[in-house]
Parts: sequence; C-alpha cells; structure tokens
Amino acid sequence: MDLIRVRKKPSGGGPPPPVPACFFGKVSANDSIRSAMDNYYKTVQVTNYTSGEVRLKSIALAKNRVFKFHTSLPADIKVPAGKDYPIRIDFYPDSIGSYVDTLIIRTDMVEDSLRKGLFFGDGVGMQIVVDNSDSVSTYIHPQDIVPWDPLNIDARQKWQCITGSGYNGDRLLGHIYEIGPAAVEWYPTIPVLNGKAGDLVKFNVGIKIPPVSMNSSPCACYTVHETTGRVDTFFVNQNGIGFSSDSLVWLGNKQSFAFRRGGGDTHGAPAQFGFVTLENDTAAVSRYYADLGIKNVARDSNFYVRADAIVLDETQAVMAMGKSAGIVLPIAFELSQNYPNPFNPSTTISVSLPYSANLSVIIYDILGREIVRLIDGERKEAGYCSLRWDAKNKNGAMVTSGVYFYRLKADGFVLTKKMLLLR
Repeated sequence: MDLIRVRKKPSGGGPPPPVPACFFGKVSANDSIRSAMDNYYKTVQVTNYTSGEVRLKSIALAKNRVFKFHTSLPADIKVPAGKDYPIRIDFYPDSIGSYVDTLIIRTDMVEDSLRKGLFFGDGVGMQIVVDNSDSVSTYIHPQDIVPWDPLNIDARQKWQCITGSGYNGDRLLGHIYEIGPAAVEWYPTIPVLNGKAGDLVKFNVGIKIPPVSMNSSPCACYTVHETTGRVDTFFVNQNGIGFSSDSLVWLGNKQSFAFRRGGGDTHGAPAQFGFVTLENDTAAVSRYYADLGIKNVARDSNFYVRADAIVLDETQAVMAMGKSAGIVLPIAFELSQNYPNPFNPSTTISVSLPYSANLSVIIYDILGREIVRLIDGERKEAGYCSLRWDAKNKNGAMVTSGVYFYRLKADGFVLTKKMLLLR
C-alpha cells in the first residue's frame, strides 16, 4: 500500500496535500480470534519520488498503543530515488470501539520535511453461531425429528428437517397448529477471553430468517434468558419476504443481553451462562390475526414455525465476575420494548440504568398529549427497573384502543418507543 509519498514541494504555493489514510477494517479484540483471522496488519510503503536519496530521520506513531510497528525500525533509513521503504503496522485493539493513530515521518528534505499518515480501525467482539443441527448446544422438543415430507400426515406432529437451505444446510419446520407446544433451545458456549472465566459480556442476539418465506409463523415467540436472571420475550414475524439467505432479525432492535464466559447451560436448569428459546405459541398466532381482523391463514397445514441458527454478536464486556461479585450493571441507558405488545389490559416496560439517575417514564397518545407519568423524576439506583401500565390515564380512567408512545428521560438521555393497546 503506497501510503506516504516523499516528493519535491511544488513551486507556486497552493494548499498542502491531503494526509493519506489507511483503514484496517474490523479486527477482533480477542487475541486468539485475531491471530486466527490473520487480518490485523498492513504493510505501507514510504515512496521516494524525488531525484535523489532521502533520509528518514525518524518514524513514529503518535499514540503507539493499539497500532504498533511489527519490528523496531532503524534510527536512520536511506531511501534511494524512485524506491520504496516498507513498514508493517499491526493493529491490536483491546476492546470494542473505533481507533485512530498518526504515523509521523521526518526527513532530511529542506522543504516539506514532515510527512503524516492516518490509521483507522475498528475493534470488534466475537461472533458466535449456534445452529439447530448442533446436538450439544441445542435442545429440541419434540425430540423425534423426521425428514421433511409434505405428504406425510403423521409427520405434522413432529419437527421436520428440510435440507438444502439454512445456515448449515438445513433447518427445522413444524406445522403451527399441528405440532403443538414445540420448542427449540440454544445454549451458546462463550469462550474465555484472555484466561478470564466467568466474565460477563453483552451480546446482540440475531435469528436467521428464511429467505422469501410467505408461509411462516407471523408471531414466533423468542425468549432470551440472561445470566443476570433477566428474561426478555419477543414476538417475531418469520416471513422473510425480501430478505437474502443470510439475513438476520436482531431481537429488540439490537438490544444488548448479558451472557457469561466459560460454559453453557443445559435444558431444565436456570440460566447460569445465558440461553435463547423459541416456542411455537399458537395463542399468540391466533391473537395476531384476530387483532388484524383478518382470516387466520396460518391454520392452513402448509404454514410452519421455523428454527435455524441464532447469532450472538458481542457488543461490550460488562464486568469480571469474582466469587464475591454483586449485581451486574447495565453498560448504557436502555428502554426495552414493552411486553406484551399489543397488550390488553396491562403491559410492562423495562428500563436499564448504568448509574443512579433521576428517572421519568411518560405515556403519550398519538397526538402527543400526555396520558400519565409512570415515574416522575424519581431517583433510581443503577440497575434494572420494570414499570407496569394498566392502560389508565392520570385520573385513573381507562384509555381507548390505539397507538401510544412511552418516553424515557434520565439525566439528559431521552428515548421513545411505540406500543399498541387493543381492547
């Protein structure tokens, strides 16, 4: 990569040349993953475009923390006319985030002796995929899985495996109203980071959606069981019309969930490390069509609830868990989607506070008129807070069906979400 060009300064003045830049892209903050990916270094060229030899008197990185020279450089480097001098730069991000540093080169040229180049890079976390075909990390009910056969009536009460599509070349599907209370549970094992077992880490949770599907569950029930004991449930329309084969739906619009490194949970046990479940909730599917006032086409035997892979995308480490560790605190203010939604007669709103703050949660109608304050400037300690709204206004009167908005205010942080009340 030709990053730095040493040339004679043009006569006649004019603006200085732009500072060249080198972008490393996304590089893992995990040492072992970074080494396996082998994408953490770039070689740049210092090119001498003059007619004579140029001495590079000093070469340095301004910060020299995550961007580093691969080897020590000589104190005095001579670059012949028309030749290059290669410099390898390694990028070692130690946390998730964006980084920048400046390469500074001083030459023996009388004019334009200072040359600079910018380095950019993103430190990213690990991504973990748990597929339905992973027998160690999944639990499937009913357990008797059969090959997909649309003509086999007996197979409609079981999970059927269809090959040729899905993350790992297959996926599960079951007839919504015939398979009954079917479920799939994914138990990811979060690898230890730099030898620290038990650390907690935040992940976004994504679910694979079948491409161009029109006969999937419109209301599949996914639940994330966090290592903190918190449980979040989401209803997802699995009809992926317009999605590509590798598309994901992120639960909670990329809400962060707490998992623990160093192991995986098992069926029937409480969440120690964190896990995700899918349930075939026929009652939720029936409510979906009833709320829309349309025919329940999912009762057709050719409508399926589907299970494929889940993807965990690391967002940020939370804290180390020692033997005497206490409550795991959120890393940012978050306002969760109310549950259930749509709702009748009440719903729950969850708030995450990374530190103590004056908290207000206010309900508005679709015209922006204030309905009620669930909490009004009350000081809350860091942690999680759940609030219940019983669909009543500030005078205690029941409100009508429709769209409502709820707004979180906390120390300058403001976030608004929408919910639907159906009588």
